[in-house]
Amino acid sequence: MKVPQVVSLIWFMAFSYFKTICSCYLPYTRNSASACDGLDPYMMDRSQWRAKDPSGGASCFSGPVDLVILHHTGTPPCTTTKSCCKAMRRIQDEHMNEKKWVDIGYHFAIGGDGLIYEGRPWYKMGAHTKHHNKRSIGIAFLGDYDKDCPNPSMLDLIPKLVYCGVEKVSNSENSYFSFVKISIKKSE
Repeated sequence: MKVPQVVSLIWFMAFSYFKTICSCYLPYTRNSASACDGLDPYMMDRSQWRAKDPSGGASCFSGPVDLVILHHTGTPPCTTTKSCCKAMRRIQDEHMNEKKWVDIGYHFAIGGDGLIYEGRPWYKMGAHTKHHNKRSIGIAFLGDYDKDCPNPSMLDLIPKLVYCGVEKVSNSENSYFSFVKISIKKSE
């Protein structure tokens, strides 16, 4: 083996190691036409609902994500963007101050105003379902839906959000979704 080949092999190994270690922090850049584009009018990023910065670093997913777990927050429903932003800040405060989590536990929340509120990034592990956080994305409906169902416009956003997530990570070299199973189970 000649010296340039050794150097390039070492460079390749170092780059691969660095990419593996840091890939969680390198967000996926999507193509111009994607399933996520249809969500743009519905998305409220963290700055729009005035989220606090995380108090620490959440872990990256270490393997494939194969579950999407749907929750409801058990709080009064919100029907305006102003009330939904306020609900998101209250939930984040509860998760960070009372539960001592580094951030809001959900990846996304869907409000009665028909918008999707960004929580944790797709590639970071959530804190929403004990024993399942390492393999799931958590999506919460803002409101209490023990007796009533979320409105149809809220439910219609779930498959769009899931397709966007599958596209975001399956096109990257570090695919987080192996397959997605949506399971809805009544809480006890």
